[in-house]
Amino acid sequence: MTQEEIVDLSMQTDEALQDRVPCYGQSWDPKESACNTRCGLQARCAHFMATCRIPETAGMLGGTVLDLLAMPDDVLGAHLAVEAHTAGYLKAYNQNPQLGLPIVGPDGQLVPTNSGPPATPDQPDVVAQAREALKEIEESSAEPPEEYEEEPEMIIEEDLEGSEEELEDVLESAVEALAESEAASKRRTAKKRSTQKSATKAPVKKATQKGTAKKRSTKKSTTTKRITERAPKKDAKRATKSAAKEKTATKRSTKKKEGHSSWGPETFVKRFEKERKRYPKLQNMRAGQSVGTVYKGTEYKAKMLKDGWDFGGTRYATLYAVQLAIQGGGREYPAQERENGVRPDTTRVMASMSVNRFWGLTEPKKRGAR
Repeated sequence: MTQEEIVDLSMQTDEALQDRVPCYGQSWDPKESACNTRCGLQARCAHFMATCRIPETAGMLGGTVLDLLAMPDDVLGAHLAVEAHTAGYLKAYNQNPQLGLPIVGPDGQLVPTNSGPPATPDQPDVVAQAREALKEIEESSAEPPEEYEEEPEMIIEEDLEGSEEELEDVLESAVEALAESEAASKRRTAKKRSTQKSATKAPVKKATQKGTAKKRSTKKSTTTKRITERAPKKDAKRATKSAAKEKTATKRSTKKKEGHSSWGPETFVKRFEKERKRYPKLQNMRAGQSVGTVYKGTEYKAKMLKDGWDFGGTRYATLYAVQLAIQGGGREYPAQERENGVRPDTTRVMASMSVNRFWGLTEPKKRGAR
């Protein structure tokens, strides 16, 4: 796999990687050199298996994550179709994602690097770094411009005829002529400079200084006049802006008093439409139709509305919200960093499996198909 393909895979989501790389999230072995150099996704693959594959397997077996973590390494490895040492490290990673991608020690044991969870494509800086890497690869792969070496000029020596004494006389006369021309050139330059100095007169300088001072005073008065004219306009603009800010603040305080939440009807509908556009199965459904699934031996159905989903008499914006209601919530993770580099002191709840797998929104592909 080329470097360009590895950088392109780093910008894909977990669902897209499962379609493009058959072994992603299914088999990971840090001791196998081929697995470590095949696709460049070792850190994300380990994170996906520890945080998503283990909870998904626990749900399929009808137990909890704690039940799987209490299993011996070889038993858990059999359920996950991995080696025992891999299953043991995934158990530790599930409890502490800060362990990061391990390295193989001298005694063959897996040693954590404490590099933390890997970066994901939903972080803007990750996409920007990947695009810069692709740009550098394209520039490095471009052929350098051809360099042409200039051919040295051919020096043609003329045949000189005559005796040595004649040649010396010719050289002496040439040197004298050159010295005379240089002296004449210096005399002409000195004469030209003296003429320019004598042509410059003091009264002209004084007149020039007076004209410059007059221009400066005129320019200063014009600038002062413009500033005086613009002052009322700026004050009017500032008053208008402050009035608009007060009006906006009044509207927000009124909404809070009336009990409006930050997730208004407009945001509710946008979340519903965004999820519906993502899956063809939901695009072909109409209001009144239902989608169902079986979870822990119980069948659940959600009915599509014009702007949401109805489950158990409660209206939800997305199937993901219905999934969290069925599973009784999910696992809490620290909130991600924002664009300004600040990490909020809050947590976000994530389900144990994706919406696609929970509701069966797409048909599973055959193993080995791309």
